[in-house]
Amino acid sequence: MDRLLILAALAGGFLVLALGARVLARSRTLRARGLTPSEVWQALEAQPDGRPAVILFKTPSCTECATQRALLQDVRVIEVDASVRPEVAGRFGVLTAPTTVILAADGRVRAVNHGFAGAERLAAQLA
Repeated sequence: MDRLLILAALAGGFLVLALGARVLARSRTLRARGLTPSEVWQALEAQPDGRPAVILFKTPSCTECATQRALLQDVRVIEVDASVRPEVAGRFGVLTAPTTVILAADGRVRAVNHGFAGAERLAAQLA
C-alpha cells in the first residue's frame, strides 16, 4: 500500500511538472506573438525588407543550430546569439537554442518553434 501511495505521488508530481512546462511554453509563445512589428525590428536592430523572415536564436555550444541554419537557404534569416544578446532572447521568450521565430513580411510574429524545427514545418509556417 505504501508503494502504491508513493507511486501515485510521483505520478502526480510528474503530471504537475508537465502541465507547468506546457503553461510556461505557451506564455513564452504568447509573449513573442504580442510584440508589434516596430517592437520586433527595434529589438533586432534591423529593418524590414518586405519579405518574410526567420529569426534564428542560437548559442555557440548549440550543435543543432548549424543544422537549423542549413535548412533556411532561400529565406531571410536574422541570426541572434542568445548568449551575447540575452535581452533580445528574453523579449521573444527564448529559453532554449535553437529557437526559430517566423515573421510575416510586415514583421508580425507568425510562429515560434522552441527547439529544432524540421524543413517541412518551417516551409509551412513561411507559406
